[in-house]
Amino acid sequence: MITRLGITHVKWLLCIILVAAACTEAHPGDARDTPLDPSPSTAGRRALSPEVQAHTGLSHLPEPVDQAELAARLRKHYPGELRAQGVSGSALLDVHVDAQGNVGEVDIVSRPIGPEHPTHRAVLQEQGGTRVLELNDRPEFGAAAQAALRETRFQPALKNGKAVPYKLRMTVQFDPQTP
Repeated sequence: MITRLGITHVKWLLCIILVAAACTEAHPGDARDTPLDPSPSTAGRRALSPEVQAHTGLSHLPEPVDQAELAARLRKHYPGELRAQGVSGSALLDVHVDAQGNVGEVDIVSRPIGPEHPTHRAVLQEQGGTRVLELNDRPEFGAAAQAALRETRFQPALKNGKAVPYKLRMTVQFDPQTP
């Protein structure tokens, strides 16, 4: 699961590294053109822990409306030359999601480098246990992840039952073996 961009893979991508912080124009035919139900629903969404709620003031973080569609967009934007060479990698991004679930800015974030940070890892909590993923950021993957996320519609963050804009930090992992 760590090295494949499947539906379950995308779920952990969004949960892998979330850092509390805090529209683009819609494209015809894009999922973002379809309005979300005006009353934010929490059905099927995992509530944040009390500790994270106390820190962020939110009950729910933004998440993609359609996990499979996000996975397809990530595959679509995978840099062809890197896929052909069998190169995998990741990108760390700050994703701005407005109160309607539209993605605005998507900023590539540089991870710290130096003797204190010789490698970067993410700890994944999965149904079968915990795994550690070695992260290998590449600029090409940052641009690909930006493009895919800009085409994605999210359920907005919720605060006191109301949709609010929010910026979340996430890591996106690319693997050439993903069909």
